[in-house]
Amino acid sequence: MNKAERELTKAGKRAISASQKRMLEIIAQGQMTNPAKGKRSKKTSRTRTRRRHAAIPVLLGMFGVLVIMSFGACSLQKDAVNKAAEYFYGKKLIEGNSLDNAKEILEDLAAEAGIGTDTPADTLDAEVTADAPDLGTATGTATAEWVTSIPAWEGQPYVYVNGNMPFFTAKEITAEAFENYSPLDEYGRVGVATACLGSETMPKEGEERGDISDVKPTGWAQEKYNFIDNGWLYNRCHLIAWSLSAENANEENLMTGTRYLNIEGMWPVEETVMWYLRENPQNHVMYRVTPVFEGKNLLASGVLMEAFSVEDSGAGVQFCVYCYNVEPNIEIDYTTGENFPEY
Repeated sequence: MNKAERELTKAGKRAISASQKRMLEIIAQGQMTNPAKGKRSKKTSRTRTRRRHAAIPVLLGMFGVLVIMSFGACSLQKDAVNKAAEYFYGKKLIEGNSLDNAKEILEDLAAEAGIGTDTPADTLDAEVTADAPDLGTATGTATAEWVTSIPAWEGQPYVYVNGNMPFFTAKEITAEAFENYSPLDEYGRVGVATACLGSETMPKEGEERGDISDVKPTGWAQEKYNFIDNGWLYNRCHLIAWSLSAENANEENLMTGTRYLNIEGMWPVEETVMWYLRENPQNHVMYRVTPVFEGKNLLASGVLMEAFSVEDSGAGVQFCVYCYNVEPNIEIDYTTGENFPEY
């Protein structure tokens, strides 16, 4: 094993969270199935996009496993990688009898994910020691530092923050259900919403969603465009989704968000938590949504969404993503929410 392979192997190890390890075990045993099959009524490109994003760390982790394993188990390795690739991409990654093609593609994915094979080995060694956090080692308190690391929007609805690891401290994590919404600030803007979600906080069977049309969050400069799904630019976005909180016209839980933020960014993330809780009704998820307002802007630039499943120490759900409050082909003035089409 040469230096590049050794360092990429370490990067692969680093990419495997507890839940991804389990996924790899299932793949290797030939038991991988699509968890959405028969459960979601809508199969959209949004869901497929989310899986493609999730494929990078999983496939990097798979590469680490492949390098470590002996090549005597070549057929099993190829089968495992192909199952993972078919699951995420709908096509095989390995053709014929060679793993070389897989290695090349995975190295490209490593570069795309910002994990270079020229990273010093001692640096990688230090980073590999941090596995998925448990109740005693959940990562530190969020500060303004992460905000400065957010790249400009480049066509993707969200990006991973802090290595996709939430900022909850051990003291913040609890299995007792609660919801907490920050009071509106001096400009009338929403603040951080934090909860321990569970079946206790979700809508009861048969409960219908209430009317929220009377709430006018800051930055609500509504306009209609014929090229936007549903026409209207802005939605009243729940910080903590109704499906998770049963909150209706709570002004402390509603912000002005673009249709793109609501449907392409937040919705797939919320669905992940909702389905986990439906399938594990005795479990709980620590959940926090932080709207980001620059200066005195009335419209948020985006939201940070964090989640950590409590009873299984993040094996079921764990993420930290920033969703952009943008709309393709629309220019937005975030000081007021005013907007107009780009030409």
